[in-house]
Amino acid sequence: MNDRPTGVTILAIIAFFAGLVGLCFPLSLLISSGFADFGVAEELLGIDSRVVLFGTALLLLIRPILYLIFSYGALGLKPWAWWVGIVAATLALVGGALNTMNADSLAPNVAVGVIDVIIFIYLLTPHVRKAFGIGRKSAPAAAE
Repeated sequence: MNDRPTGVTILAIIAFFAGLVGLCFPLSLLISSGFADFGVAEELLGIDSRVVLFGTALLLLIRPILYLIFSYGALGLKPWAWWVGIVAATLALVGGALNTMNADSLAPNVAVGVIDVIIFIYLLTPHVRKAFGIGRKSAPAAAE
């Protein structure tokens, strides 16, 4: 019998596709880092702009990879997957907040941020924590 909540299945599917789509931009940056040449980065920072692009791409790969790992683990209700989901949701919230501060248009960032908040809160609900085997273990009764 499968005790996985339907919401976890939906979340795993969403995380899988978000991970796949999220890989596109960083991978394109990795590819273009071999061809890019931005003199500004070299002048201001004293380092090759290709190194900056490569480093940025590696940082941007973290969240999509976490989503893919979470997706796999969530389908099996692995306890470690819950933690990966929490970390990925936290990174999404922090990244979304930083994006919102630097964005020209707030609407898309707020919409995505609301989704990230819902995911984060859903992972913290008691029935989801229980499904993943996360939470307090019942303490043995104190000897009287």
